[in-house]
Amino acid sequence: MQAWYSKTLHCGRVRSYSFTDKAIETALMIKGLFKLSVHSLEGLIHSLFTLIDAPLTPPTYSSITINILTQFVF
Repeated sequence: MQAWYSKTLHCGRVRSYSFTDKAIETALMIKGLFKLSVHSLEGLIHSLFTLIDAPLTPPTYSSITINILTQFVF
């Protein structure tokens, strides 16, 4: 669970939660596996965390899309 939240802010932006690259990568793998939109992905991960009573929050739509845009050059 400690590997889910980042201890440093990415790009100096202030956010309520900053997620590690591993958390974003995991979310993107689930997105690709189930062919989900980013909004659906956020809901699925939230539901999974609720089912297993994990005290975690899913990466937000913004954090996932910003990560996608900064890592992949079109």
